Amino acid sequence: LKKWILDPQNLKAIDAGNQILPEKFLGKIGYSISPGGIERSGNRLFDWLPGFIGAQDYTGIDFEKFENIKSPAGLMRRLNESTCIGCHQTRAIGGFHFMGKDPQGRYPGNSVFLPGSAHFMGDQLRRKNITQAIAAKSGQIDFSRGFSDRPQLRFADGLDASGLLNGWSAHCSTGKDPSFKAWTCSAGLVCKTLLDTKDGLGVCIEPTQHIGDPCEEGVIKNTAFGVDHYLQTSDDIKLKIPNTMCSPQSQAPGTLTGGFLNGNIRTLSCQNLPPEATCGPLPASRPGFNSCVGRKNFGDCLKEYSVGVGLRGCDQTTPCRDDYICSESFDPKRGVCVPPYFLFQFRVDGHPKGDL
Repeated sequence: LKKWILDPQNLKAIDAGNQILPEKFLGKIGYSISPGGIERSGNRLFDWLPGFIGAQDYTGIDFEKFENIKSPAGLMRRLNESTCIGCHQTRAIGGFHFMGKDPQGRYPGNSVFLPGSAHFMGDQLRRKNITQAIAAKSGQIDFSRGFSDRPQLRFADGLDASGLLNGWSAHCSTGKDPSFKAWTCSAGLVCKTLLDTKDGLGVCIEPTQHIGDPCEEGVIKNTAFGVDHYLQTSDDIKLKIPNTMCSPQSQAPGTLTGGFLNGNIRTLSCQNLPPEATCGPLPASRPGFNSCVGRKNFGDCLKEYSVGVGLRGCDQTTPCRDDYICSESFDPKRGVCVPPYFLFQFRVDGHPKGDL
């Protein structure tokens, strides 16, 4: 496998993202793990192959000639995100990229508003370009792609204004690795590391607090393949926006709350919302929602335990952070960002029998 990857022609295909791995190297089964995306050890298969590519193997590679994999870190990230589970967990919604859109106006708070992930939406210009080339029978078709984390720079002109490339929640680089140095943020945003990734990657957010911003920082410690531990490294962030709270990542002792990766700043009501926020029903806004789902009809639990609050607004050009889904809100033009497992169809636990 190492010999095949280091072959110059195969490296060229890997850089373009259209390599076809020989069948003898293919896996038979895979487990997609969330939340935490590609930072979870189980989603980075190539990092854990014993005796795999080492420093001595990179000496003969001219990384400068490639478009994407301009460093050893770039090569390993490309290999990891090219696997089924790596792709499923990169810039995704709990491991999904295209869920479809639910009928609107029936179940606010339990309906998908935006049908695809940020990766899927950001890849539409590339797919459109390929489709047009096929229709025009142009012969040479460019199937190359960037990293799953970000759309290709060659489509920047069509994406800059959308927020999918350098906007809020976009993946960015806090380091100097040549593979990721072009991963910048739009003016007015800063790149902040939330999970202390080894590649020095973070997300673009405002330098001052806004609704939907993370309110926890931490690190994922990988002790073995598939064995991860999350450690919160920040103190509770002091909220500077009135009428807000930090919805936590981990449940507080004695309660059934949590589920918001890196925490999430939201308002306590839908009054006087700032421009980035939208009013939506939030399940588990009061303790008891999770236990209710195991006992009662989901709709009844939603009514009993959800309250209208201000959450980050989202639409096709303004996606949510990783491991958040754009759910239907009380605004027909925008959804709200909530953990995907707050939607009934994304849960695999607590489904009472006969309540389908």
